[in-house]
Amino acid sequence: MDGMSGTSAVGLGFVVFILVVWNLTMATLEPIEYGLEYSWFSQTVKDNRGMAFTAGRYILGPASGFIKFPSVVETVQFSTELAPDVQHHPPIKSRTRDGLAVELECSMQWQLMPQNVLKLYETFDNNYPAVFAEVAKTVLMTEATKHSSQSFFQNRTVIAPMIELELRKVFQFKLLSNMPFFQLRNVVLPRQFEDSIRETQMLRQEVLVVEAQRQRFAVEWETELLKAQQHVMVRINQARAKAEQIVLNAGAQGKRELAMAEGQSAVILVKGNATARATLLQRQADAAAVLADYHTKAETVRLRSTASFEAANRSHYLEAESFTHIMTALGHNEQHFLELMHIRALQNVTLSKITVNVGKDVDPLTYMGLASAGSR
Repeated sequence: MDGMSGTSAVGLGFVVFILVVWNLTMATLEPIEYGLEYSWFSQTVKDNRGMAFTAGRYILGPASGFIKFPSVVETVQFSTELAPDVQHHPPIKSRTRDGLAVELECSMQWQLMPQNVLKLYETFDNNYPAVFAEVAKTVLMTEATKHSSQSFFQNRTVIAPMIELELRKVFQFKLLSNMPFFQLRNVVLPRQFEDSIRETQMLRQEVLVVEAQRQRFAVEWETELLKAQQHVMVRINQARAKAEQIVLNAGAQGKRELAMAEGQSAVILVKGNATARATLLQRQADAAAVLADYHTKAETVRLRSTASFEAANRSHYLEAESFTHIMTALGHNEQHFLELMHIRALQNVTLSKITVNVGKDVDPLTYMGLASAGSR
């Protein structure tokens, strides 16, 4: 029993040791936090492969933990008003381009970029919020000197985007962060200047009223002048219309006479063309008849020649075919064939009143004494 109790105690101690080591090596980041791993042994800081650690649970080395940074948008405000959870600073005092004192009340939102958190820590340590506010204040004071007091009074909606653009550049390239929003809330100028500006604007309004009256009188005078000019133009247009009517009547008369002359010449031309066309058609018909007659004669001669040639060719063919039969009957003996041709040539031939006549029914082979030879 004592042995079993000792074993249980050792196991329990091992489990407690594992839990202690586990708690010492575990670290957690909330969804609104970034983190850099810091080792107390080596006193080194590192990120997660080029990016800050984001929300979650991580197993770190012994005696290590997170240096935490906000991952959400943070606000810094330069104004007399106080707001909760906002980095607050007094309004920014500067001067305009023409040397007049001015106070700027504004606010901006910045956000850390996870890929730059380590570099930001190495550059500014944990004092970056104060650095951000001081740099923003410097940029705002510098940008205020680029604009006149008149522009701040009348065109602050145009000046605000220009200041915001410069702030974005500084936050991105020098402070390694993002600045998504900027608000120029109020511009405070000296009371005397604002009073003088208002008085100037009132005088300008009076000038505008007088100018409007002058414009109204000018329009009335111009209207009367236009009426007179229009009356003169009406008289001139009437005279021009009458003159154009006379010219049009004369032109119409001339066109009628010209059309009549052109019509008569056209009739004469049509008659001449018709006569020439009839003559041409008659000549073409005569030529076609002569040509057809010659074609007919030539075709007749060709047909006769063709018939004579085909008859002669047929005769030679039949004769050659009969020679083929004779040659076959002689057993393809060329000597016998020549003798037979010789006898046939002598048939019905008279030489010095000597006639060698072989009847048509007599077999030339038998007459020549070749029948037995042919049969052999």
